[in-house]
Amino acid sequence: MAPTPAIAGAWVAPEQQFITTSFYGELEDETAFEASIYNERPIEPETSVVATTWFTRDITQQSTFRGEASVGLKQQIFENDDW
Repeated sequence: MAPTPAIAGAWVAPEQQFITTSFYGELEDETAFEASIYNERPIEPETSVVATTWFTRDITQQSTFRGEASVGLKQQIFENDDW
């Protein structure tokens, strides 16, 4: 069992959006902690900067750590209120 990744929809958030998920417990016979973070900040009405990170750590072994991070732009290119 692991947390659902912290993600948001395809639309540009009207204000800053910050989502976190976490998990602590047994994962593949190891005591693990896993978390993900999603941070979106609008810079224009149709454009946002998005930063995400994910990491996991085996609590029983101090040297076991894995993670990733990404930064990008999200832009609305089409809008149709009839849908």
